[in-house]
Amino acid sequence: MIVSTGTQVTVDSGEQTLPTVFPLLGCGPVTGGYVTVGCMATGFMPDMLTFTWASKAGAVVSDIIQYPSVKSGSKYTVISQAKVTAADWGADKSLQCTAEHPAGKVEAPLVMPPKHEQPAHVYLMTPSPEEQKNNKTATFACFASKFAPRKHSFTWLRNDKEISEGVTTLPEVKQNGEKEVYSATSFLHLNDSQWRDAETSVSCEFKHKFAVKKTAVYSQGCLPDNPVIVTIIPPSNEDLFLNSRVTLSCKITGDLSGIESVVWKKEDNTELVSTHEVEGNSDVYKLQISNEDWANGTMFTCTVQHSDSAIPIKKHYRRENGGKQQPPSVFILAPAEQPSKHMVTLTCYAKEFYPKEVLISWLADDEPVTTDFQTTEVVKTGNTYSVYSEFPITAGDWESGIVYSCVVHHEAANKLMRTIVRTIDSQSKKPTTVSLNLGLNQDCKV
Repeated sequence: MIVSTGTQVTVDSGEQTLPTVFPLLGCGPVTGGYVTVGCMATGFMPDMLTFTWASKAGAVVSDIIQYPSVKSGSKYTVISQAKVTAADWGADKSLQCTAEHPAGKVEAPLVMPPKHEQPAHVYLMTPSPEEQKNNKTATFACFASKFAPRKHSFTWLRNDKEISEGVTTLPEVKQNGEKEVYSATSFLHLNDSQWRDAETSVSCEFKHKFAVKKTAVYSQGCLPDNPVIVTIIPPSNEDLFLNSRVTLSCKITGDLSGIESVVWKKEDNTELVSTHEVEGNSDVYKLQISNEDWANGTMFTCTVQHSDSAIPIKKHYRRENGGKQQPPSVFILAPAEQPSKHMVTLTCYAKEFYPKEVLISWLADDEPVTTDFQTTEVVKTGNTYSVYSEFPITAGDWESGIVYSCVVHHEAANKLMRTIVRTIDSQSKKPTTVSLNLGLNQDCKV
């Protein structure tokens, strides 16, 4: 979810308060040929606000929903949602939502974010002495990691002349993670006589949009600078809040055969015990740490010693821990009245919390919902964070009286349960706050 503050056009004085407007861009895939975007107006009074939407060219967008406003103290928050075709969104690449209020008008542009681009890390892996001795061949591997976009090509050179015979290039592979990045590998197979020439050098050129050309060169007697890639993966929010477990993972990719040792250490240089797992073409060393060390922001270091690296490869991890803990303010919004629609959407919004780790789950009649809802990435605003979750349900389920709950897990929410629950149903259409404390539920209307 990408959030930025809109531009204020006019301001009136008196008891009226102008809203602050945030455009909301969904991070999920296009569904049914349509793109759904939103606008949120907050901090206004009185409760008299209307949204309008228009394209960059000025064409009015008619397929919109304005949800009921939510009161917090003396001020209000309201969300509007617009649906446009993927073709129109791709052509204009921008929309504008306008919040009209007695205190004035606020406009907020929604601009399509640029596609992610990232240069590759390129490594040249050289033939082993065993291969040259036993098979009388020399196989080189050129590995390009974490690049975007996906379009690329490899070129092999022997003594600075392009060579195509003996080349095998594998299709790129999408790597797991928050951003769409890829890895790719190409192999060059030489016979022993082609390689043993004292003046022979082998180069791999990786041609790519972002980094037009990146070359790794190997000559006899040289060793690659970085034979492996080491990455530390922080604990998942599910492990933190549902399993009360804090696990750091040291992931190693590349020439795994040359790994001599992998050691986790605490910032006081204490050596720690980890568990080793194999995940695809990677070695992963998992370390469980205490909740106290996690909360305090203690630094941990994963050190990898490789036979082809002159010095150990070190990666550090310290949890961001520089702010004051603040529990989220949580709002649940009922679907707009749309009798002709087969599907409706419940919305849960958690804002102004710190630290950033948060988990949102949904319940239907107190039973966990495991699919069909989408939660955005956390967005930082000032010193706090916010997050937004949508749960689509059938109109029939909504009208049947099923009670739906949004459960927000955050370490500052409650020292015992660390959760805040908002509950709503079609009969009351009013959200309910459930305060979890010592196992006793206390309901109060909001």
